[in-house]
Amino acid sequence: MDTPLEQTDDIRFDETRKFLDKWSMYNLLKQHPPMVPMLPESKQFTKEHFFYFCQRYESFYIKPVNTWGGQSITRVDHFPNQLYCIRTLGQPTVWRATAFGSWWTVRKRLPLASIIQQAAPVVTWNNRMFDIRVLMQRHKSGTWMYAAMAARVGGHESIVSNIAASGGEVHDVPQLLQSLFENPSIEQKILQNLRIFSRQICTLLDSVYSFEEVGIDWGLGYDGSLWLFEVNTNDNLGGPSHELFAPLADGRIYQRIEQRSSARRLAQANEWLQIWMTELQQMTE
Repeated sequence: MDTPLEQTDDIRFDETRKFLDKWSMYNLLKQHPPMVPMLPESKQFTKEHFFYFCQRYESFYIKPVNTWGGQSITRVDHFPNQLYCIRTLGQPTVWRATAFGSWWTVRKRLPLASIIQQAAPVVTWNNRMFDIRVLMQRHKSGTWMYAAMAARVGGHESIVSNIAASGGEVHDVPQLLQSLFENPSIEQKILQNLRIFSRQICTLLDSVYSFEEVGIDWGLGYDGSLWLFEVNTNDNLGGPSHELFAPLADGRIYQRIEQRSSARRLAQANEWLQIWMTELQQMTE
């Protein structure tokens, strides 16, 4: 059933899937003041909010709240002649219509359980969309640790940087930053901030659930500032991609990611086994 998001700022955790949808994630993040300047403005998908974004921004996205991998993401771009260009990922059709016509076009194609999000003013690489995926892993000791980062560069004319969805490729972050910013101090500050704020997000998520892996997608402003695009956590349907990091020049990065994941699963299995054996012993006494 196509039902709208409730007009609330609640943070609702799906106990069955072990999942926060995009709207709940946004509501959680905006409670942390240091994150607020990095969050693109987002609202529930309604007719009122659609026209608000048409008036306020040249470009914005509409994203179903429960999908991943760029599924059904739509971008709306405003042209000077009061027409709007509508592009949906994975669909070759490009629609051009007035604001009113655009509303009905996207309303027929997207579920009401979606969010509208400002297209942040970010830099591109060779006129291609990109973001930086930071992978955080929970150590077998229970603490969060930085695992890796990779630049995801979308395919030509893609509206997103997701590799599988757009036919893009992976780049090493330092090399990409060097091609974008001439000042080495800006590059170092970006790398430092990516780690600092990614760890803060993981700590914030701990207030909701003890996730094991978090993949955080960042965009870059023209001055090197950070824009937070997406936070992806492991859930019962899967988790952030490890394979994304396999193409990096340093092959040890991918190997270590896999080793940490295996070590954590082994530690969990041993813990569950000890609990089971203790309960079995108590039953036989």
